[in-house]
Amino acid sequence: MFDLKKYLVCRIAPSEAGGVARLMKKLAKDAERNGIELVTGYQQKSIKNYIRNREYFKVLTEIIQRFLGDLVFNFRVSRISGVEVFCIHPQTLGFSRFIELISRNKKTYFYVMDNSFFCMMSYNYDPKMKMECLRCINNPINAYEQCYPFIVNCSRSDYIDFQNSLRRFSSKVHFLAQNQLQKELLIKVFGSNIVCDIVGLDTGEVDSKTFHKKRLPPIYDFVFHGAGHLAKGVEYFVELAELLPKHTFFIPLSQVDCEKVIGRIICAKNIIYQQCSWETGLKDAVLQARITINPSLWSAPIEGALLKSIAYGHHVATVETEFGYEKEVANDFNLIRLPLDKKKAAAILTKKIKDCEQKKDYIPMRNEVDKSIINFFSNC
Repeated sequence: MFDLKKYLVCRIAPSEAGGVARLMKKLAKDAERNGIELVTGYQQKSIKNYIRNREYFKVLTEIIQRFLGDLVFNFRVSRISGVEVFCIHPQTLGFSRFIELISRNKKTYFYVMDNSFFCMMSYNYDPKMKMECLRCINNPINAYEQCYPFIVNCSRSDYIDFQNSLRRFSSKVHFLAQNQLQKELLIKVFGSNIVCDIVGLDTGEVDSKTFHKKRLPPIYDFVFHGAGHLAKGVEYFVELAELLPKHTFFIPLSQVDCEKVIGRIICAKNIIYQQCSWETGLKDAVLQARITINPSLWSAPIEGALLKSIAYGHHVATVETEFGYEKEVANDFNLIRLPLDKKKAAAILTKKIKDCEQKKDYIPMRNEVDKSIINFFSNC
């Protein structure tokens, strides 16, 4: 009897534009080697850039290509039935389409990138308390009024329908968690009877066996390594800068974008703003920072930003969480775990900065980081 064909389905196309796209870039090569058919959406180009450059014909072309790309993607997904399918990022795939794939296929593997399996915001960040939020572990209806489905536009009721459906179909899903604490969250939501394996995260950006040991003279005291989002801790980082005016802080965003995220004017003079990605300046900033801060304020699983900070940074600081990956590996990588209280955090950093000229002792990455999830899927 021949093996069933396998599909890897993700609407986000392989590219360098974000964490899921970077993961897909790695998985696309692995899928091809293992005979797994890749079903992804159209790789979008920036309409804003075209408008800025007055390339209006390209704007029209891009709109048409996105429309056609959606048609092709939806058609391909609609024909997947009775097989084994591996799904990533149900928000962009479409919640109802994701549930349909589960219901009509032999087995569905769900690789969990974020916490959309219980939080409509995907990043379970409490907008009132400005910290990790677990309100919706038992019921999505517990969400604050100001919470909304993040990343793609859909109504709160559509998300709640998705959540209830996923709970009903959880016995048909093989969950793939990135780390132990994420698995514990999945069990809290769906019960101890779910099938769940820990398979790590491998975007191909960090060599898990050798670390970058070249050290450049530090020019920044602190560097923010994360996206411009409240859940990623950009406001926390700015407030630290305001408490420590004698130290230099680097943010890989423009000041305008940063102020837009936190909703106020930033007057601190010790912050250096530079709109850049890892490849266009952030890596150099991390190499030249005394302390790199990854202040995610949600139950973040394995973030590529944290792995790269550990691999390339002198010292790495995180903010204490209950279910974040940072808690799981704090001792392994000698992380500086900061409290939510910014004044206490500032005192810890002030003390630590005196020691930051010393070399960092590196410890090899844990096994779940270097295990490729596609290898798990292809061997099932």
